[in-house]
Amino acid sequence: MEILIHGTKYGYKVLHKTKGFPSTYARDMRREDVVNTRTTIGQFTYSIAFSNSGFIFSKYLGVWDFERKAIGNIIFSVYLLGNKRLSGKDLINLLDELSERYWNKYIVEGNIHNTHEDWTLFDTLANKYDSQLHNDDFEDIEKGEGEAAFIYYSDGMELQKYFDAPYQEEYSAYKQVFFVEKQLDGRNENPLNALRHDQYANLTGKIDWENPKYKLFFRQQANGGVRIDVKVNGKPRQNKDRIRRKEELVIIWSKPYFDTKEIRGRWNEISSDYLIKNDSEQYISVVEIDLQPILHSFIFETKDRIGPINDAEITLKCKGYGPELNVKENKILMTEEELQKSWTVIAKKNNLISEQREIKIEDANRSITLTLYERKKVIFHITDENQPIHNCIIKITDKKVQPINDEVEFLGEEVDKTWQISVSHKNYETELFKYCPKDGENPKYITLKKSKKPGGGDPPEGPINKPWYERISIYAWVSIYFVIFLIALFIFLKPESKEDEPPIITKGQVDGNRINDYVEGIELNRDTLEQYKSSYCSPENSKNHNELEQSLLQAKNAVARSETL
Repeated sequence: MEILIHGTKYGYKVLHKTKGFPSTYARDMRREDVVNTRTTIGQFTYSIAFSNSGFIFSKYLGVWDFERKAIGNIIFSVYLLGNKRLSGKDLINLLDELSERYWNKYIVEGNIHNTHEDWTLFDTLANKYDSQLHNDDFEDIEKGEGEAAFIYYSDGMELQKYFDAPYQEEYSAYKQVFFVEKQLDGRNENPLNALRHDQYANLTGKIDWENPKYKLFFRQQANGGVRIDVKVNGKPRQNKDRIRRKEELVIIWSKPYFDTKEIRGRWNEISSDYLIKNDSEQYISVVEIDLQPILHSFIFETKDRIGPINDAEITLKCKGYGPELNVKENKILMTEEELQKSWTVIAKKNNLISEQREIKIEDANRSITLTLYERKKVIFHITDENQPIHNCIIKITDKKVQPINDEVEFLGEEVDKTWQISVSHKNYETELFKYCPKDGENPKYITLKKSKKPGGGDPPEGPINKPWYERISIYAWVSIYFVIFLIALFIFLKPESKEDEPPIITKGQVDGNRINDYVEGIELNRDTLEQYKSSYCSPENSKNHNELEQSLLQAKNAVARSETL
């Protein structure tokens, strides 16, 4: 519980406030056109004001602001949170004790002077009532923006009734409501003469005490994934909130892909199919209902290239989920929840079949045409001269759907078309042929020839009948030129013969000439190279020829590499 004491003491000011009191409430309520007579001194009025989180109960006491020589008031206010309650009797007693204590101690003949007050006495008094507080369900308070309304009450029992039920639907348009003794109505002593208020907002006799508050029970997340939302006067309400009988109630049941159900009206007017009422315990409970799935209708027309087909078998398939759905009489109803998955439709009759087509919600309630085409499956038997060949690659030029095994399906116009087909395998020559599914043999037998080069089925790119010198690699040519260079160097460095002796033709010269002949024109082959090695590079002829032998060995390796090309 929090308290606030404020008023006109040398002008309006806040005199004392505990920490938790709403700061936005304190304001000067004096009328601008007030007549500065002392008729309202000592008169009082109670009030109830509203904040978004609770109630403010006050007592206004008429005083004379001695320093300013003007009529004024001193106000004693008590603030309670919306989930706390103090009986109307205790609230009135607390406000009376606060005002009497201040009047007796600080007001002299109705005058308020600029004196220093001891606020400890007032805090202690308020704390005494803390033990009387009790918890209650939080009440959502609709705070209005209009100037204060007013009610005349006949006695203390009626005033206590107002404080016991501090919020009424009729208060919703106003910031505050004053409660004035009925005997002061129309008199100069009426405290309203010194307070700002709406003179036309007289709510006396207009409060409907037959507008009880019932506690609302509901589960926002109900069975079956249904969500329940409740609004009162357009504002969302929560479980265990209190709702008045006259308040406009909206209940909404919703679920994705299902029809939403909405009920409106006062809770005493809503059918028990949706709202259960318990008058003895004063509560209402929202019924958890089943919602209807949203349905979409699909209509199919089947035909071939000639005309309509009336008895085709139509099937819906869900990608990677559940059984197939059979369409009866070319119509089917599907739920919106089902259509969140990927569905395709296909129609068949004998050897006729349509292409698979995806269906979506956008296709609902309009005709979907399925054209059936002739379907022909062709099996390819691929062999060599002795046995079947597996794992072949079959490619059909310009065909939309390529085969993934030895079975190929042709559909509709594809059956009449002549196709260019290739069959290849890494160990065989590629076979090219033309084929028309309509009148071609089925199964189609294909014989592949063994590849001349190991490990290759497809022919190598570029010309294959090159001259021998184009098939020798660059490394072979480098080695051959190096051999020639060494032979020339050997001949150049050989000691010259005596001039008077006839020239001697050695075996090395003969062999050198033979090697030159070999390099310049004799067909390269391994046997010739071995012959020259054995004769020229033998141990007895190895002197000064080690480098030549090494060069010839490099040439031999180069020739071997070139022969693999």
